[in-house]
This record gives sequence, C-alpha cells and structure tokens, in this order.
Amino acid sequence: MDLTDYYGDRKWCEACSTYVHYLASLEHQYCSQCGAQVRLWSHADEAQFRASLAPKKRRRLTFGSWTKAKQLQAQRQPQAQPLAAVPAPDRVESIEAVAPLPPLASAAEPPVLQVLRTPLPLVIDDLPPQPRPTSHSA
Repeated sequence: MDLTDYYGDRKWCEACSTYVHYLASLEHQYCSQCGAQVRLWSHADEAQFRASLAPKKRRRLTFGSWTKAKQLQAQRQPQAQPLAAVPAPDRVESIEAVAPLPPLASAAEPPVLQVLRTPLPLVIDDLPPQPRPTSHSA
C-alpha cells in the first residue's frame, strides 16, 4: 500500500469522473475543481476491492473423501499399542513380588554386589490415616 500525503491524496468525483484533489470539512469532502461531493473510490474500484475481500470457498468433504482422508491420516501415524493389562496388587510386601531379581551369578562375586542384590522389603501404604481417638472431658 502506498503511503499518501496531503498533496498526493485523491478521491473519486462523480461529476468529473476522475480522481481529484479534495477539500475536507468535518462531515464530507468536496471536489476542489467542481465542488461536488467525492467518494473514496469509483464504483468499479470498490467492486474490485470487495471481490478481493470475498472469502475463498472451502472444498466440502464428501463422505468418501472424508473416510479416505481418515485412512491416510491413520497410515501416517502409527497406532500406539495398548499396554498389557496387569492387575496391580493392593499391597506389596517386597520388590521380589513385583520384579524378581535374577539368580546370583556365582558365590565369588564381590560383597558389594551381594549387598546390592539382596532384596529390601518394600511397603506401599496408600490407605488414608485413621483418625486418632481424642479424649475430651466435658
């Protein structure tokens, strides 16, 4: 869009049938040559401008093209495999119950590894705390 200034700004005059310089008042603008009221554009330029603003029509999807689009989308995206349904125990007493450790390789391994391989008791208690009885004397 071209930048305009006071001396270069022009509007359409119906009486002169051309773009002319104009005089501006508070409510209207008037042709500087003939005194008639001016417009921003000619009717042809306004129609051309409005046509350029008209939204482009979107292509409607029919049922066949919609299903084809969904099939192509499914081919592009690999489906996530569901995890095996394993029931979670209510209470686990040790890690051995969930994931047993492999058997020891030999008796000649260093004591540090033997300590690391010994299963530790694991207690998961997610039960809400029980309210403590309070003694209030009246």
